[in-house]
Amino acid sequence: MGLMDFWKKLVKAYKDSQIWNKIETSEDLKQAYKDSYEKPVALLTCATMHFRSDYMMGDFEKQARRMDLSRVKFYRLNYTGNSKLKQELSEDLGVPIESATFLLFRDGQVIFKRHEELIDMERLMKKLFEE
Repeated sequence: MGLMDFWKKLVKAYKDSQIWNKIETSEDLKQAYKDSYEKPVALLTCATMHFRSDYMMGDFEKQARRMDLSRVKFYRLNYTGNSKLKQELSEDLGVPIESATFLLFRDGQVIFKRHEELIDMERLMKKLFEE
């Protein structure tokens, strides 16, 4: 398998994801905030063809598939060509947004943030729901 085949496979998996709800407009972003009042929202910001973003997305999806997906709503924001939404998210939540940033928020507030780090979702969810 060549490098381009590998990339195409990653991009296809990324696009075909059934777990993540896409944020493509300001209305989608508002819906994510609204959803966070009903249950925690996990949000991954990423950039197309960014290795760490693709790797983190794949890792999160593997972990999420082993979880009770009804307890958390998953969103992703691909801000390639959409820096306006990235800026809006950063201003709304008061946190800098870079490629491959994972946010967990509840009631419209960020309660967990990591940049370019793999997260143990199971451990994080246990902690979240013990509170």
